[in-house]
Amino acid sequence: MARKGLNIYKRKDGRWEARYIKSRNTQGKPRYGYLYATSYHEVRNNLQRVIQAMNTYDAEKVPATNCKFMGFSAIWLENSSTSLKESTYIRYRTLLNCYLMPSFQQLEISEITSEQVCTFCKELEKHGKKDGTGLSPKTISDILSVLRRILHYAQDQNISIDVTAFNIRVKQTPKVMEILSLSEQTTLQEYLVNQLDSLNLGILICLYTGIRVGELCALTWEKISFSDKTICICQTMQRIQKRTSENKKTHIIIAAPKSSSANRVIPIPNTLLKILSQYPMEKTGYFLSGSLSEVVEPRRIQYRFHKILKKCGIDRKNFHVLRHTFATRCVEANIDIKTLSEILGHSSVSITMNRYVHPSLSLKRNSMEKLADFIAVK
Repeated sequence: MARKGLNIYKRKDGRWEARYIKSRNTQGKPRYGYLYATSYHEVRNNLQRVIQAMNTYDAEKVPATNCKFMGFSAIWLENSSTSLKESTYIRYRTLLNCYLMPSFQQLEISEITSEQVCTFCKELEKHGKKDGTGLSPKTISDILSVLRRILHYAQDQNISIDVTAFNIRVKQTPKVMEILSLSEQTTLQEYLVNQLDSLNLGILICLYTGIRVGELCALTWEKISFSDKTICICQTMQRIQKRTSENKKTHIIIAAPKSSSANRVIPIPNTLLKILSQYPMEKTGYFLSGSLSEVVEPRRIQYRFHKILKKCGIDRKNFHVLRHTFATRCVEANIDIKTLSEILGHSSVSITMNRYVHPSLSLKRNSMEKLADFIAVK
């Protein structure tokens, strides 16, 4: 429900959202900006600061000429910071400083052409990394996304830009998602159950529910309901650079997931519920640590996972393989895709189908046999 007088709403994920008109296009249609916070008073104060800054901005407005990319991009990042999650802000700043600044910092915004952006992309594909090798298409796409945001901001300030630069995209070839085979999954499950501790139990939860490593690390015992047989996912953990640090020191943040659909309630299978209920540990604090003050961060449980794979004789795989495996097994068990999409926390069924669900060869063979039986002459 909106608070009277201000465009502020409480979202389904529990956060407060404020909306404001940050600019208008040539037809007078508004372009909106958004702010987020954990309380009404916090988002209201942020909104009032933004409105005040906008009211005084005309006097300090960046001139439409003689506007260097280096200074203008810094202004864009600072003005965008109040509406970005901390992790998103750090990601944008890193991409800006590591890749865009070296190539464009001395250019005026109006001088950046689509040809220069194309050349820039080709250089990143060949020698974008520090070791001289090329960047992945995904990273280059993220860099281009930041550049487009800066150019859109320049448009809002009535700076003439090459609009064809918006059309430049990098083709991303979908990666072949790894999953555990049935035999590997069985071997892993047996090891985890026989060598049970909080970290191994956490890995088992990911295998049975498909939750992400950050969601597992931020999970508390109070979010596990033995009466309802559910796990509530409402926060995630990351280690990121500090916003104001110059020596790249990092810190851990625990915040709401990246989207409202990632806030979800997952039913606990009976097999897992029995193991959880019988686990001899005081069920308070964070799930992995059993403490209200200490946490187990993602890289520690990832290290444990790799160590277990080695002991089980399974090739090294990313921790996310547990999520892929869970989704694939659900499809093989003919679980409704819409249900699976909500369990995984996706915003649409198409994401589940295209990104995480990978039918096995045996499933494809069974499907072909069903077709053969259907069309066979009888």
